[in-house]
Amino acid sequence: MKKTLLLGAAAVSAMAALTVPALAGRGGGMAGAALLDRFDAIDTNRDGKLTMDELRADRLARLTAADADGDGALTATEFATLRPEARAGRMAKAFSHMDKDGDGKVILADLSGDHRGDGMFKRADTDGDGALSKAEIEAALAHRAEHRKDKPQD
Repeated sequence: MKKTLLLGAAAVSAMAALTVPALAGRGGGMAGAALLDRFDAIDTNRDGKLTMDELRADRLARLTAADADGDGALTATEFATLRPEARAGRMAKAFSHMDKDGDGKVILADLSGDHRGDGMFKRADTDGDGALSKAEIEAALAHRAEHRKDKPQD
């Protein structure tokens, strides 16, 4: 049960970080708060829950908006605008991880098609309805915060 809740909390962080797990970091902190702050905007069908389709659509819109030069790829500078509250080192590390070929760009199509967060999403979906409610997100964030409170943050 603890492992499921911990993985669920990681899913919340990942979803908050554009559902790109590399951005999730160790805590849920700002990313989790951002997800809750944006919950109503992401919930396009207004059912009080976030589906993977809604999260992916929001992610694609945010990625596209960050692509300042419209070339279909994000540079490290453009990528950093996705989470301005995150520490620069964390964002640089995440960008480097995703820039597999080392060309200084991450292709939007690669990011928008990333399904690595699907399993984490399913574990956070404690009622199994295929969507995350605010209560499920808050519970996962609370559990993650409790689990991490005594561990050093990077």
